[in-house]
Amino acid sequence: MKECKSKCPNCGAEFETAMYSEKLVCPYCGTKAILSPDEPRMNSWSFSKIKKHRICPNCRGSMVYNKHTKVWNCLECRYQLSQKSLRKGMVFWFCDDCDAYLNVQEGFESAKDRFVCKNCGFENDITKNNIY
Repeated sequence: MKECKSKCPNCGAEFETAMYSEKLVCPYCGTKAILSPDEPRMNSWSFSKIKKHRICPNCRGSMVYNKHTKVWNCLECRYQLSQKSLRKGMVFWFCDDCDAYLNVQEGFESAKDRFVCKNCGFENDITKNNIY
């Protein structure tokens, strides 16, 4: 089967697809699309549905949701968040000194008032008063 490159209109990922495929699914973000037969394969997708986007808490890059795996994937650093782990009202905490993502650091508990960043040693206020 002859293959060609396709580019997802949602997340920008490039990947190999069958030359004569009309319907495609992006393996990175799950976006479904229909290819237009009159256009070259690259950039010839038409959206079937626009997916949600989220800012990556780890690197501040762009995250896309894969509805099949129910996981948010960062396109830059490959950090993943499951939809289940995103509780309503969840706060992403960042160090006020070095901007490191605190939620994933060992010993972090959002119920505490203070947390010392493992990256730089700065003591952060993690109370409701510090939510922007």
